[in-house]
Amino acid sequence: MGVRGQNGKAKVREAMQQLERWLGEQGEYVAAAPPLVMGYNSPFIPRHKRF
Repeated sequence: MGVRGQNGKAKVREAMQQLERWLGEQGEYVAAAPPLVMGYNSPFIPRHKRF
């Protein structure tokens, strides 16, 4: 799952809720491990466009 914008606790929490909802709607997928938050963008990328 990818998320755009500046990361922070609220953004990660929102993305996790979205992912958990999606997983709950799927019958065949389950979480295999705890989530990882990874992010790297060049300093030249505006915060609102970071992935």
